[in-house]
Amino acid sequence: SKATVSVLYWWEGRMKMFHTAALITTFFSAASGLVCSGSGAGLQLRYTNGVTINPQHVGQLLTIEETFTAPNITWTANSTGALYHYAMVDPDAPFPEDPVLADLLHQGTINVKGNDLSTGAVLEPYVGPLPPPGSAKHRYCQFLYATDAPITFAQPGSRYGFNFTSLQNTIVSAGGRLVASTFFYVKF
Repeated sequence: SKATVSVLYWWEGRMKMFHTAALITTFFSAASGLVCSGSGAGLQLRYTNGVTINPQHVGQLLTIEETFTAPNITWTANSTGALYHYAMVDPDAPFPEDPVLADLLHQGTINVKGNDLSTGAVLEPYVGPLPPPGSAKHRYCQFLYATDAPITFAQPGSRYGFNFTSLQNTIVSAGGRLVASTFFYVKF
């Protein structure tokens, strides 16, 4: 519809602005099939303002300003030689009731050695949450998987409409397992 196209242009413009400036409990999304929950242990996101997200504190409502810069992401690397795969996705873009841009990949890195995110292959660098004005709160779901061998996954053409299920299937096909997950909300 004309309204959806207008929102898409607004969203794309805002995301480009944020990307350029980029200072660079279970819920189910029927549209994308994505389940966001708090599970496992050891995964933690710490933003520069001290806000901390982990599986024990799911569902916090944060602001755009609190999540603008990339968080420090840490986890407990329990398996010697394991490779980790991290993703943050928004299954509610641009509106939870009409998520035509879901899943929106806010950050993705695969084949991480130990718990040093900088050692992995970046699918998409961090871009902070930015739900459009008038939208209900959005979920920002973080997932951490582990495999014993590297995975191959094509660089996405866009962070919009990212096929997170395909990434999950690639990981599981390689014998991977979900290590931890968490999520938070942001509202404009």
